[in-house]
Amino acid sequence: MTILDDIYEPMCRGPHLDPNVDRGEEYERLLHDSEYEEWHEAHQDEHAREVIRKTYTKLDQRIRLPLDLLLTCRTSIFKELYMENILQYLFDETNDSLKAQRENQSTKSAASPFFRYKQMDAGQSTTVRFLPAGPGLAPGLNFLVEKRIVRLRFADPNDEKNEISLSFRPMYVKTADDPVMSQVQAIYKEADAEEKVGHDARAKQLRSTASRHWVKPEFFAQGFVVRPGMKEDNIPENPIRIFELSKQLVNKIRTAINSDDPDTMLAGSPEHGTKGTPFIIKKTMTGDGKWPSYTESGFGNKPSALSEDQKAAIVKYNLFNLTEFLPKIPDEDEYELLAEIMAQSLAGDRLWKPEWEARLKVSTI
Repeated sequence: MTILDDIYEPMCRGPHLDPNVDRGEEYERLLHDSEYEEWHEAHQDEHAREVIRKTYTKLDQRIRLPLDLLLTCRTSIFKELYMENILQYLFDETNDSLKAQRENQSTKSAASPFFRYKQMDAGQSTTVRFLPAGPGLAPGLNFLVEKRIVRLRFADPNDEKNEISLSFRPMYVKTADDPVMSQVQAIYKEADAEEKVGHDARAKQLRSTASRHWVKPEFFAQGFVVRPGMKEDNIPENPIRIFELSKQLVNKIRTAINSDDPDTMLAGSPEHGTKGTPFIIKKTMTGDGKWPSYTESGFGNKPSALSEDQKAAIVKYNLFNLTEFLPKIPDEDEYELLAEIMAQSLAGDRLWKPEWEARLKVSTI
């Protein structure tokens, strides 16, 4: 038997402690019993009580006792038993609760279905086999789900070295009806007008401003990772993964799908069960070495039918409905604020206002 197993009885064997009474009720009775208080006053040790208070909050939950009860226990027994138990815990590396917490969080992160191919080293490639965007969808380009996001950047008023990024999903399909995006569209129209009268420099400046505020299209797709180009610390049990594809990769996919060149034509839709062709995501760097590039990505040379294991995984886990991963659309009040924020940013004022945050419910800061 360890000290912890026998810690309640030897430490708290004061008057009126009835082992047959419910612990919670007994503790409450003891803490308000005048005779017990008199007994405690005769045996208390303020130094030991202070040690308990300071140490208590650092203890792992497994060895905590009720704090009020500890403060009414005999200090001699505390020193011999409880302090010894504390020291055993503090110097036992197997009881590292912070390490356990991190390991638990790491395990939880394995549940994420997203495959982060952007974490590959330059020069590496990952081969993926696409699947439909959701159950019951017919083959075609609908295996890609567009994620339309606007990202604005602001200076942090509390730290000049920090930058605050705001991301949100446009509320309207048609730009003319959208109080946020119609402001950006007006800048593009102004740029066209300036170009027509020969003000090329001004037109270029306006288009640059509009481009920074325009929708940045990204796309969701799902499928199997046939050959990973990196090592993952935690691989989910479900082998069906989700990929966030950049516009550069999607352009490569669309070009191949629309090609009528016999040498490059695909045998069928990329997500087809037997005619689908694996796609190779290859990461390189731009000429100046500053930015990642995926221009060398493309489909393989021949189709590859889904294996029996892959078909079994689809039956067991089913496909994700990729539309469920899209950001939520702001409500009217939030979008009204986003229109104000957009106007400020287009005017060149890039200072973040903390009071905005209370009204930004689904936008990401």
